[in-house]
Amino acid sequence: MIFLRLLRALFPPRAKRLLKRIWDPNQSLPRPSRLDFRWFRHDRETHGATVVMVTHNALEYTRACLTSLGDTDIVVVDNASTDGTLEFLRERGVHVIANEHNEGFPAAVNRGVDATHANVIVLLNNDTIVPPGTLTRLVRHALVPEIGIVVASTNYAGNESRVDIDYSSLDEMLAFAEKLAREHEGDRFDLGSATMYCVALRRDVFDRVGPLDERFTIGTFEDKDYSERIRRAGLRVVCAADAFVHHYGSASFEKIPQREYWELFERNQRLFEEKWKDT
Repeated sequence: MIFLRLLRALFPPRAKRLLKRIWDPNQSLPRPSRLDFRWFRHDRETHGATVVMVTHNALEYTRACLTSLGDTDIVVVDNASTDGTLEFLRERGVHVIANEHNEGFPAAVNRGVDATHANVIVLLNNDTIVPPGTLTRLVRHALVPEIGIVVASTNYAGNESRVDIDYSSLDEMLAFAEKLAREHEGDRFDLGSATMYCVALRRDVFDRVGPLDERFTIGTFEDKDYSERIRRAGLRVVCAADAFVHHYGSASFEKIPQREYWELFERNQRLFEEKWKDT
């Protein structure tokens, strides 16, 4: 792991992406711009959920993610993108909130949630591909009263929500997701933290627990913090074994210099530990 970090620090973003695919077999899909969505069947049954997405550049990922979502109700909060993302979102007719500066992930999520009226909110990273049926199943779990937040299974995560995959194309990924849904229909399990690449929670949970802690600035540890707050509210943090998303991972973070990223990571880790040390 340390060796891989050193390699990533020495190479530019394109080489970093290549290294990630070589070293992690779960990074198997081609870049989003190379995916063919012509026969993609969209999920239209999301039980009234609204997707809240935060963008900061990474236009090709955002384009692919929105394509996979079809006509799903979406609110996008753009954190001062400079690569044409904002113009693309406006041309597409998406409900977009444009921040003049990069306010960070937690603040952008809070602003997006404030703009929704849905009973269930899905927080979704723009570097994901959402197979048909995933949101429906995710929302079904979120509507269980004892559940505080539910995260989708994925190929790329740092905890138990990660599953081993065997696909290398979009069609194979869709077949994989369908198989996973059949074999684990209705299954869910508790886990320590619901990483916010694709999570669902009810509006009453968000109102009860409160907004994301904006002291985590750009991001990292805000999801772990929120999971802890949900558990302390007497609710469960779970992973939906039957709902899968493909996650490219770090689409926005990959352009941050490695030193700056690790300084941010360590700062937020200290903040998290300080916040919960006496509880």
